[in-house]
Amino acid sequence: VPLTGKMESYYKSKEYTTDGNQKGREMVASYLKLYDQFNTEYSKLDSAISQHNSELRDLLIEEMKKDNKVMAATYMEIGRDMRRALEAIDPEDPAKTDKAQIEKLLGQVKENMEKLKPAEDVSGVKSFKSSAERAIGRIRTYLAGGNDAFNDMVEAYNDFIRDSNRIDASELDNKKK
Repeated sequence: VPLTGKMESYYKSKEYTTDGNQKGREMVASYLKLYDQFNTEYSKLDSAISQHNSELRDLLIEEMKKDNKVMAATYMEIGRDMRRALEAIDPEDPAKTDKAQIEKLLGQVKENMEKLKPAEDVSGVKSFKSSAERAIGRIRTYLAGGNDAFNDMVEAYNDFIRDSNRIDASELDNKKK
């Protein structure tokens, strides 16, 4: 942040016109070095937070099962396994992706979607299942064909998340009145 402030001042004041941009080149080199360091550390932090959140979700799923909230747990497992499948894809080199592992996760998603049958007609479940099917199809298309289908896969996953967020998991285990 302090370096960014100096750079802004340097360029706004047009000081670069007095030194042939020498100081600017030095600041940019320093900035890029700091930027790379930040990205490395931020990536580590992001990974640690993601791992912690994943562990918390797994504990919540187990707690729901113990509390006989089977449909809510199943719903959460679908989301967890879909996320894990997407995260297992190497977008830089799809050939390095463990397709068998992803198929295993997608199989678990499909198995759980068959089990997801709330006692009541819960709003959004049908759309949730449909978007999950579409996301599975787009993941498979991407893995079969490479980079051309990447954006379609991400868009289908985002649709799945949107539909997932529309479900009130607390309603999934309600009994019919």
